[in-house]
This record gives sequence, structure tokens and C-alpha cells, in this order.
Amino acid sequence: MALSRDRMIEFLKRHNYDPNTLQSMETKEIQEAYQEVTKKLLGSYFHLTNDNKSIKTNSILLDMGELTEFKQKLKDCANDVIALIECLQEGYMKFDYSEVNDLLAIALKDMPMHKMQKISHIAYRSFQEILLSQIATALKGLPKEEFKVLEEFYEKRRNDTQFLHQTIDKLKDPATRQQILTMACVKLMVVKDFMPSNLYDVYRDYYNNVPQKLELVAKVRALTGLYSKEYLKEMPFEELEALYQDILKHNEQEEQDRKMFLKYSQAIQESVDNNDDEGFNEICYKAVTHLTQKQLSMLVEYMNGQNPFFLSKFESVAHEYKKKLHIKR
Repeated sequence: MALSRDRMIEFLKRHNYDPNTLQSMETKEIQEAYQEVTKKLLGSYFHLTNDNKSIKTNSILLDMGELTEFKQKLKDCANDVIALIECLQEGYMKFDYSEVNDLLAIALKDMPMHKMQKISHIAYRSFQEILLSQIATALKGLPKEEFKVLEEFYEKRRNDTQFLHQTIDKLKDPATRQQILTMACVKLMVVKDFMPSNLYDVYRDYYNNVPQKLELVAKVRALTGLYSKEYLKEMPFEELEALYQDILKHNEQEEQDRKMFLKYSQAIQESVDNNDDEGFNEICYKAVTHLTQKQLSMLVEYMNGQNPFFLSKFESVAHEYKKKLHIKR
């Protein structure tokens, strides 16, 4: 649904357009001005949120005393895993990743390598979580759709900690943070008003993780193991709902087939065991008339495997049934 002329005018007023000039403009001119402003805003927004220039820490510029002090702190924490993890986190904050690990290997050369690697992994992972948490806190004012998209974007960049550092530094500036917030709201409004059919594609990360979608994914996976969680999350909600209903119907039919199979196979087996030809004929008549083709095929295949004489007797009953049916017609 397109924006009304009045809404576009109000928007343009907030971006330094003269109210009197706007009122005198044709609606087409208003639309063009609106699109131009939103295009510039979105371009700036993408630049702010996707800028991947990283500032690498050059340890040559660091005082050797700092490196020596950090190495000594690592040695002091050798027997306290929690303290060692915290020390490593501080190191990752200040030095390069490989540099911290090199210092760790030197400082704790007597520690088993597998233990050192495990501690390093835990420390670095928790360090990444700290950075991502700081970014998430700074972005809390965003619309929920934009917040989720950006959260996923930064999550995928978790290994580029220099980029995360740079993002945190940018978000510390209130003006930059407000600019991102404003432009995120504009982007959401533009997509909703001008590209509603693209809403799911643009905000896929958000819509794939809403509680209703995750609940439906869990229901489908509880019914069948054919689909992975990620595959189901990627399906549009309407298709996922249709798949769920299809699986329910299929499972219900499977259960109905199973019950009918058990009912007739047990009854036929009892009539055979008791040499009850009349009972056998009656049950076979009912099977031919009441069972679906699939159910009947299952029954005949099973009973034929149980009794080599079953098929000829059943075919004889079925033939008689068809003759009676023909006579009635």
C-alpha cells in the first residue's frame, strides 16, 4: 500500500523541505522527492551497518612492558582456570588473537596442549559473546525486525573481532546511534509500504525466528524426522503450515490403515484357524467392500505371506462378490 501524499509531505518536512514548497508540488514530484531522500538514507544506513574496514592492533606499537606484564599475568593464573579465562579475555581485547595464544603457549609451556587449546577456545568464545552483547545493547532501540537482521549479521561476523570492536566504537557515538535508528525505521516503513511482498525476504532472519514459526517447526519435527530445523525455518510460514497439515493428514491415514489392517488380518486368521469357511467368506466380502485399495493390498500381501492357500481362496470369494454385484445391476 503506497503512502498518502500527506504522510510523504510530513516525512519530507523532517528532512529540511520547505512546507510551502511541498504543498505547491504535484503528487508525482512529492513521490520522487520522497524516493530520493529514502534512497540516500538507506544508502547511508547500509554503509554504517556493513562497513567492514577493520582497525588491526599493531603490537609493535605497544610497550614491551605491556606484553611482559600480560605474560606474567598469564603465569600467575596458571592454577586458576576462571582467572586464566578472564585474563585471556582482557588480552583478546587488547592484542591480536594469535599473539595472545603465542604468549599463552610461552607463559604456560608446561600445560598440556589440549587443555590449553580448550581454555583458549572458551575464553575467545566468551570474549566474542561480550562484544556481541555490547552491540545488541546499543541496538535495542531498533524495530524488532531490523534488530534481528542486524543481530544475525553481526553473529555471522563473530570471528572478525576487530570489525566488532569498530562497530562498538561507532555505536558509542549518540549521533551515529540515532542515525542508525532513524534510518532503520525508514527502511522498515519503505519495505512495508512499497514492497510488502518482499517483507519476508528482507526480514527473513526475523520472521524465521518468531515464536509462532519456531513452535510450528517443532511440531513438524515431532511428527517426522525428514526435515532439518534450518530447512523448515527457511520455509515461508504459509507453506510450513500447509506441510504440517499434510503430515497430520498423512499420519492420521497411516493410523487408520494400521487399525483396519489389524482388524481384518486378525479376523481372517481366526476364521482360518477355526476352519470357518462361512466366517472367512463374510470377512473377505467386508474387506472388498469397506477397505481402500491401499488397505486391501496391504491385507492381501500380508495374509498371502502367512498362508499359501489364502490368495486362491480370497480370489474365489472376490470373484463371487463381483458376480453378485453384476447380477444386482
